[in-house]
Amino acid sequence: FSAISMSEALSAPDAHRWIEAIDLERAKLEAYKSWKVMEKDEAKKFLDEGGSALPLVVLLTRKRCGRYKARAVVLGNRWTNDGEAPTYSPVVSSAANRFVWAYSISEGHHVEMFDIENAFLHAHLDEEFGEVVIKLPDQWRDENKTAYAKLLKAVYGLPVAPLAWYR
Repeated sequence: FSAISMSEALSAPDAHRWIEAIDLERAKLEAYKSWKVMEKDEAKKFLDEGGSALPLVVLLTRKRCGRYKARAVVLGNRWTNDGEAPTYSPVVSSAANRFVWAYSISEGHHVEMFDIENAFLHAHLDEEFGEVVIKLPDQWRDENKTAYAKLLKAVYGLPVAPLAWYR
């Protein structure tokens, strides 16, 4: 795949394809009710009290198959959880992976790969993870609303997203 910047994508001859991908990603996030936009006074109070919002950015890639893909990602590297909520990443060891493949082949089973689209959006952020506030991309901001929103679902890039999805 190849990545492209937002300015490159929107000025390219195939800009309409990138816009479609961006709009599709936003529609999915909104359909899953991934966040709740904060009222202006609520956002002002949050910021005045020293709160910081994690930027939500849109990454653009063109897959090998030619598909245009947009993915909204929280810049989780800027998140400070003060050690309250652990990060988690379930993994399978190489040995376990080889065993599954060898066993499947020896038993004549058919193994098929699959992807759960927007997997993390199936996970709710519980109180255990604390309140996570994001700053929406400029192009996703409504004129009469703030750019800030409370995150309700485990969006990609958030360090606790794998744990929330696993649970």
